[in-house]
Amino acid sequence: MTDQGSLKEALEEAVAKERFDMHALSLKAISALGGSSASKRYFNIATHLSQKVSNYVLDSLLRASFLIEIVKTPKIETTKMEVHWTNRLDNGDPRYASYEDCLQKRRRKAPKRSWRMKMALSIL
Repeated sequence: MTDQGSLKEALEEAVAKERFDMHALSLKAISALGGSSASKRYFNIATHLSQKVSNYVLDSLLRASFLIEIVKTPKIETTKMEVHWTNRLDNGDPRYASYEDCLQKRRRKAPKRSWRMKMALSIL
């Protein structure tokens, strides 16, 4: 299995749980990436930040790149975290993106961001 395949599985497993845990997903994502260049870049950047800030950066990067919070059905009284390629969204929905699209989106030029976010975007 590739590092990217492991990451995709980690994301899908995390959103499938009844109660979503962003921190647990971040730990699993780093583990899934193993010794990849993305993991090495993250740890290189994390050495320059506090643990709290580096966790925040990784959580934010994963959420912005791969996750969407949509209304939980059948009762519309709360929301549920999902991946952008969920079956709940069809290809015509502007929020839909394949896993590969999410990886590419991260590589596109981002709007003006803080120095922390710029460092985070360079990780993956």
